[in-house]
Amino acid sequence: MPIYIDNVSLYIDPATGRMLFSVLLGVFITAGFFFRMLLIKVKGLAGGKSAAKDEGYNKYLLDDSAWLKDEPWKIKVLPTIGCEITDEVLEDLKGKIDETITSDRYEQGIKEATEYAWKNKGHSAEAIVDYMTQQEAL
Repeated sequence: MPIYIDNVSLYIDPATGRMLFSVLLGVFITAGFFFRMLLIKVKGLAGGKSAAKDEGYNKYLLDDSAWLKDEPWKIKVLPTIGCEITDEVLEDLKGKIDETITSDRYEQGIKEATEYAWKNKGHSAEAIVDYMTQQEAL
């Protein structure tokens, strides 16, 4: 003879509930990221615009300065301190590296970048606060 239980309730304490919520949220975010990356790979294989060449993709997902209005200094200075790695350069990468090391072409850019980067040595925090305050006022 079966026994029926009436008024059964399930209780999950708050700590367990938070843990379960965190796990489920992590699973959904990971799945979303995985499918987005899969879509980008498939798009690239299908002849679409590559994610590496998609400026918006790089700016908002890979760059920590997407909120800036101007192009970040680290992007502006790159052409002056080295060459861009393209498919043509990849064919003879060792030769390009040797050429870049021995050439005087980038020497001036490297010196200027070093001077600029160390311009506020000992006062960098003050310069950062001044810049952030100036940006906030705009």
